[in-house]
Amino acid sequence: MRIICDTEKLTEVCLNVQRCIPNRSVMPHLEGILIKTTEEGCIELSGFDLDLGIVTTLPVRVEQPGAMVLNAKTFCDVLRHQQPRYMAKKELFSKPVLGKVIKMLGAFPVDRSGRDAGALIRSVRMIENGCSIGVFPQGTRRPGIHPSKTEPRAGIGVICEHSHVTVLPVFLKTRGYRMKFLRPVHVYVGKPISYDEYTEKGRYANDYRHIGRYIFSAICSLDPDYAPDEDKVFEEEAETTGAEKQDQTSAE
Repeated sequence: MRIICDTEKLTEVCLNVQRCIPNRSVMPHLEGILIKTTEEGCIELSGFDLDLGIVTTLPVRVEQPGAMVLNAKTFCDVLRHQQPRYMAKKELFSKPVLGKVIKMLGAFPVDRSGRDAGALIRSVRMIENGCSIGVFPQGTRRPGIHPSKTEPRAGIGVICEHSHVTVLPVFLKTRGYRMKFLRPVHVYVGKPISYDEYTEKGRYANDYRHIGRYIFSAICSLDPDYAPDEDKVFEEEAETTGAEKQDQTSAE
């Protein structure tokens, strides 16, 4: 049996079938998912626990027909713990070679020209199915600019609020904040941030901006050279200098 299909869709249907399959049973064959090809170019997935049964189909490309039974828990764990997924601007997928390469690496398209609700909903569903998603809180990279000088978008807050996911903050640092070929990149990984932490136990549950800024601040603070009050200091110095000049002018 050999098939080619969308892994994300296969994960979703397998998790649905797994709901009726016991993790442990006196009859080991009940712990498995039966997967078989059909003449219509689909695979049929089924599971039973003597009281309840679920049968579903998924369109695929069948290269070699057949059937097999796999342990439901093991198979779903393999599907769920895949390589991380990440968003990429939809324009990249229109390029013949690059589009196929980044799709193979786990990318999925997002429209950055406006609010792409479809990409956000898809992200939430993938997280609920056990996938990990890498996201730039600002919506894109900003070469040559320290991340703390940019503003995170509300999209990261929307995803976190609706999935209640635990966030792993990661800071990527390179010279001049510009990624270049063979240029060393330092990776700083922080402590996981729980839903209760970034929403302050539900106080900011629907404040997407607050959630995004909280997570983004945690990411920026991983930079050893990060000065959170740097801008404030500069503003105070500028105000003091301006006041001194005004006093000096008045004295003259």
